[in-house]
Amino acid sequence: MKKLFSVAAALAAILCTSTLFTSTQAWAYGDSLSLKNAIKQTLSKNPQLQQFDIQSKQLQVNLNVASYRPGLNVELDVENFAGNDDRQGFDVAETTLALSSVIEMGGKRASRMDTVSARISVFEIERQIQTIDVLGNLTMTFISGISVSEKINLSHESVALFEAVLSSVKQRVKRGIAPEVDLMRAQAALAKEQIRLEALQQEQRVIHNALVSFWGEKTPYFTTLDGDIYHFGRDVSFKQLYQSVESSPAINVYANETRLRQAELKLAKTANSSNVEWKIGVRQFQETDDVALVAGFSMPLFSQKRNRGNYERSRLEGLRVDLDRDKTLIELHQQLFDAYSKRQHLINAVNIIETQIIPSLEKATSLIRSGYDSGRYRYQDLVNAQEELLAAKWARVEKATAAMLNQSIIEQLIAEPLSE
Repeated sequence: MKKLFSVAAALAAILCTSTLFTSTQAWAYGDSLSLKNAIKQTLSKNPQLQQFDIQSKQLQVNLNVASYRPGLNVELDVENFAGNDDRQGFDVAETTLALSSVIEMGGKRASRMDTVSARISVFEIERQIQTIDVLGNLTMTFISGISVSEKINLSHESVALFEAVLSSVKQRVKRGIAPEVDLMRAQAALAKEQIRLEALQQEQRVIHNALVSFWGEKTPYFTTLDGDIYHFGRDVSFKQLYQSVESSPAINVYANETRLRQAELKLAKTANSSNVEWKIGVRQFQETDDVALVAGFSMPLFSQKRNRGNYERSRLEGLRVDLDRDKTLIELHQQLFDAYSKRQHLINAVNIIETQIIPSLEKATSLIRSGYDSGRYRYQDLVNAQEELLAAKWARVEKATAAMLNQSIIEQLIAEPLSE
């Protein structure tokens, strides 16, 4: 049986793409689509994920700009000209040509670069989180598609069973050993199953269209999905799962945000160190044709008081990040425990249905069918037996689907696969 790939495999694609795409299992092309190929298409073509490339380039530009040192300025001053009496024209003018710039104090340039680098780290984690969310939705849609495929198979089986019942009823009515009302009920039961089959086929088409929309296409190139809804992967204790949550991207983002706040705090501190503006140049006196050097510097006073607000704001933001992390851990613990408990229960229920309920109902249905053909059972007995068997098989699909959806939630939370 082929395994249903997990959303955490998609995370592996983000962190180590070559690992995911050098698997010995072939991709499913043509009439069949595997989750692995769906992930590949989504990672390369999803419009939402493509925006991250633009944002990444923008942040790199910001880093380059932050690394720039203060530029040089050229100043040209002309004094004592175009006046009256002796100062008419330019005969006694004083012309000064100077270079000026700023000396950044307190490590401002390094702090700017550290701040932008920290923002890039936060962005990369958020990029992983957003990508996991997109691929998580893709995985859940894929699971729903596999579930519908199983239901279609079950519906075909149901239609075949009711066709066989209708054939038997026709023979009994023809021989005069069954009332004609049984024939009408058998025809109605078959029609109902055919309607359900048609509805499932329509739902399958909707899901297939939803899948290709993840990579920006409109028409599915496949007719079936390649996966096993009954492969639940390995069993891991809740304690181990929660340890993985504590180191997942959803929590790591807070560590990176803490580093960002620390970098911003350091940048705010550097603002307390006033920059020194310097100037050096040459002054020419037209009246005597003499030349002299000029130089100067300036520094703003009392800048610490003005920068205190920025510093305090950055400090409070750092405290807020710590509180948000604790709150998120509590929420993730609850979400993980809920998904873990449901998955355990659903897997156990699927096993009981497979090993106990379905075999017993199959045996009972076979005995009643034989008894119906020999006249020992009524039509309703046979229909009830078949419906109980089909209901059990339907419940198996539903519970397996719910187990896989909860497994997908767990894998998103821990950012690790449960599939073996």
